[in-house]
Amino acid sequence: REILTRLTSKIVKKIEKLEKLDARHRHKLRIAVKKLRYATEFFDSLFADTKKERKALIKVLEKLQTAMGKLNDIRVQEGLADKIVQKRNIQKGREMSLAVGLVQGQEQRNIKQLLETAAKAGAHLPKLKPFWK
Repeated sequence: REILTRLTSKIVKKIEKLEKLDARHRHKLRIAVKKLRYATEFFDSLFADTKKERKALIKVLEKLQTAMGKLNDIRVQEGLADKIVQKRNIQKGREMSLAVGLVQGQEQRNIKQLLETAAKAGAHLPKLKPFWK
């Protein structure tokens, strides 16, 4: 119960300031969401009479984890793209830079939507009845 309460509180606090979190802190939030989801599934048999509440929590956590995972993928892709561009000769580097710029531009456009999706899913978290109480 303590673990589930602590993880939930940690996530709720971070979700409230999601827009202000940098990529590193969003990644930490993603890991906390993953831990809560896995803990919820792990402790499943201890709370057999609260299946409805557990399912609701897992559904929210899945949406949140997916959005946070995609945000992390974008961050990793940016780092890899920078390394690729730096290793090319001048002409190929220019072409690669244009291609990478196009991809990163599309990814940057997705960040806002992913943050909104994560915030929306996270907003449901404090409203859910804790199944472990």
